[in-house]
Amino acid sequence: MKLFYKLVSQLLVVCMILLPYSAHAGVIGTDQAIASAQDLANRDKVTAFMNRGEVVKQLEALGINAATARERVNALTQEEINRIAGKIDTAPAGAMVDWWIGAAVVLIALILWWAYMNPAPLPPGGTEAAQKGTADRITTPMPSNQVTLLRRFEEACRSYAAQPNEIRKSEVLRGTASFYSEVGKVEGWVGTLKRISTYQGSSNTTLVIKTGTSNVYSNVRIGSPAYNSAANMREGQDIIFSGQGLRDFNLTERGTVCNPNFKIDLTSLRHAP
Repeated sequence: MKLFYKLVSQLLVVCMILLPYSAHAGVIGTDQAIASAQDLANRDKVTAFMNRGEVVKQLEALGINAATARERVNALTQEEINRIAGKIDTAPAGAMVDWWIGAAVVLIALILWWAYMNPAPLPPGGTEAAQKGTADRITTPMPSNQVTLLRRFEEACRSYAAQPNEIRKSEVLRGTASFYSEVGKVEGWVGTLKRISTYQGSSNTTLVIKTGTSNVYSNVRIGSPAYNSAANMREGQDIIFSGQGLRDFNLTERGTVCNPNFKIDLTSLRHAP
């Protein structure tokens, strides 16, 4: 049954990609205040939808951690939030009662965004090739513990793929938990500022940093040193960053091992030389 759910979700993703999006796409309010109010209402609508019991159950049935999914939604741009809200608005009336349609709507949006935000598989040559690609732009080399962490996940992914069953794969997954405690200080790490996302009325700004083939997410508070630095940066800029509390930030088991994304409490960031 779980395999069936996954198949349905994948088919729906294809349908959503092929069908043009029309709901709310061309509507631009002349009154900025009205538009802002609508943006806030849309975000509240999506948040409430994510908290629906049937949605949470179906996300978890698909192996997606609901709490992490909600955090990922909070990091979406307003345009992406408006698109999801539009899909909720245009769903058939019975869909909000019928769990599988409701879950499919949110799952489509999550998978599309997740595919966009997740890095591609490691290039030929593995971590060394990814590091070299970064070094072509940034003169500052990756600290040794940053390189080691990425390499360890690369090795774990190969081991995960080679396992004969889900029990063995889960053992590999559990082994990656120690990577975070053993990495040491995240200080002077190298990356590219991939996204700066804000939400009106919120005291936080979400930053997404690409490092090697992974993404690092951080919610920074207004007025903090990291926030003040980010305010003078642009997306696509190479940076040096430091932080604490590096941890897993993935939706699925396989993603945790093979396409690791991280979350961190940033303490500082600056332009790369």
